[in-house]
Amino acid sequence: MTSSASQAVDRHIVKYSLYRTPRVKREFESAMMAAGRPILSPRLRKTTWELIYFLCEAYFLERAVSLTDMYLGTGVSKSTAIRCVKLLQTLKVVDKRTDAADKRRAAIVFAPPFRTILKRFRDECLEEFKDLVALETLAERERAMEAVRLSEERFRHFAALASDGFWEMGPDLRFTWVSTTLPQDGQDKKVLEETMRLAIGKHRWDMAADADDTDKWVAHQADLNARRPFRNFTYRARMMDGTTRMMCLNGDPMFDATGEFIGYRGTVREGAADDRPPPEGPPAEPVNAADKTKILFLAGVSHELRTPLTSIIGFAEIIADEIHGPVGNALYAQYARDIVHCGEVVLVLINDIVDLARHQIAGVLPLEEHLVDPASVIDACRRIMKGKASQGRIDLRIATDPQLPHFLADGRRVTQLLLNLLANAVEFTPDGGTVVVDAGVGADGGIYFRVSDTGPGIDETEVSRVFEPFGQGQSLRQRGLGGYGLGLPMAKTLAELHGGAIHLRSHPGDGTTITVAFPPERTHTDS
Repeated sequence: MTSSASQAVDRHIVKYSLYRTPRVKREFESAMMAAGRPILSPRLRKTTWELIYFLCEAYFLERAVSLTDMYLGTGVSKSTAIRCVKLLQTLKVVDKRTDAADKRRAAIVFAPPFRTILKRFRDECLEEFKDLVALETLAERERAMEAVRLSEERFRHFAALASDGFWEMGPDLRFTWVSTTLPQDGQDKKVLEETMRLAIGKHRWDMAADADDTDKWVAHQADLNARRPFRNFTYRARMMDGTTRMMCLNGDPMFDATGEFIGYRGTVREGAADDRPPPEGPPAEPVNAADKTKILFLAGVSHELRTPLTSIIGFAEIIADEIHGPVGNALYAQYARDIVHCGEVVLVLINDIVDLARHQIAGVLPLEEHLVDPASVIDACRRIMKGKASQGRIDLRIATDPQLPHFLADGRRVTQLLLNLLANAVEFTPDGGTVVVDAGVGADGGIYFRVSDTGPGIDETEVSRVFEPFGQGQSLRQRGLGGYGLGLPMAKTLAELHGGAIHLRSHPGDGTTITVAFPPERTHTDS
């Protein structure tokens, strides 16, 4: 009899109180008669059997119980429990032994003949329920595997959304694993992936192009040797194509259950890359000193927020999905789902801040382009926003031809763009209003997306303000309507990165219509 099978049978016996069957009672009474001991007196029979059954459950759960446990667990008065236990000791049904876990406590256990009865009963149950045990064991294994799969999928998704890469080092401070989630496209992505692959088995300083900066590297190695966490360590890394890039890292030491150091784990984000030709087109407008300071500060703070936030979301989802068992109260599960929802909103906000910072400071935001189905983008955004729209009794309508041609774009960025517009429309549309989303092919042959709402609208003089980072219309602020002033600036940035344009038409009291038009050369035709 395997340990896992025995434990499964024990759980089944306890779950259905199988030890309360007449068979067990008869065998106990037969054992007492065979030893020449009297049948329990009628006056204490019922109470004594309750205590015996409590001990049976403890036997199958492999749990030591004391006299206190017995009268508290059965609801029997203390004095009655003492009398019954003394009677069982006189009949040699139970013994008192020192609790192995607590030497100061006396544990009450069955005497050997009665333990033999329960063991034989367990073996009979194992034979009787062997198919059930196999099914339960298989079901538990499948549930555990599914929980692990969902957990891995969840955190893999968070990693894909994050703009940072991830790495691990072994106890010898050599890389054992490096992700390639840093946002890159085209040849840059291939260079990064190959460089990260070649990093396995090397020390960080083996790949440094600034290893001659002795003071910096000596201080960093001192942190590593002392097993201290480090933040914002920046160095110039040598790529496989001969170029160099600035990398900024955070890391924390890892220890096993015994406290032994087993390596480091951390994040990496790319700083300003050099040795590459400047981007084509007119130079970006310079960012004034105040705006640059604000954006740099927000980007730094956002980076420090993302890592704990993704953990909060992940753990809240585990609680909400009750992966490790029921939470006991439906309200707690709902609160966990609320935490997930709020966390995802903040994560989107943080990613928008980081993306705006990268674009305005570095002047670029890489795109991973492929053929995108406009209808699929709209459907994805609709599924995300339908819950919030229904909460405000907003009629969310889709008016799109499902046969629209595909177009060349970064699908994740286009979804982010449309989601920002849709979230903005739902946010500012009053209860009972309407939001309409549609897409089509413009007169020039380019794909367009359009979002219309029946919200309060804005004055024409404030249109330019709402496309500035952290900018909001004066009329919206006076009405006390929320928002951080990032949705429209981010949408404008993403449209222009694709060579497109964004147009806003609005009038106070008449709602707002925003159209994003992509250039016709991005439209894919079968011919």
